[in-house]
Amino acid sequence: SGRVFWFCDGTEAGTVQLCDIYPNGPHSFPTGMIAYNNEVYFAATDGYTNHGRELWKFGEPTNELKDLSKPIQAFFYPNPTQDVLQISVPDSKESYSLILQDLQGKTLKTVNNSPLSFDLSEFSAGTYLLSIHSKEGQIALERVVKK
Repeated sequence: SGRVFWFCDGTEAGTVQLCDIYPNGPHSFPTGMIAYNNEVYFAATDGYTNHGRELWKFGEPTNELKDLSKPIQAFFYPNPTQDVLQISVPDSKESYSLILQDLQGKTLKTVNNSPLSFDLSEFSAGTYLLSIHSKEGQIALERVVKK
């Protein structure tokens, strides 16, 4: 009941509740959903007062739900930016995949094995979602503004 995670194929028969992170509570209030590699990443609460909102993922092939309690610690700057957004990940030597999406979740650009910067000069002024993904499945998500 309440605000939980649903799937819909556009029909009433194809609308099903996938999971409920907070089954004995009013709702888990999932928000900020981003699709990546047949998985959906989102923020939600599991009802434990000391946990707060956490990053979760739900995806194929097992439809497994995971709490990603250790997201990437990343800093995005300058934000807003006119062209190149720098990304700082403290104490990291690995490369990452970067995904830029519009606010409707449409993927606009993907860069694999990226240096920690993202060139937004080819995009119109507006607000976008930029996610950074590690090889272990960790993620950081930032709302970025292109001037």
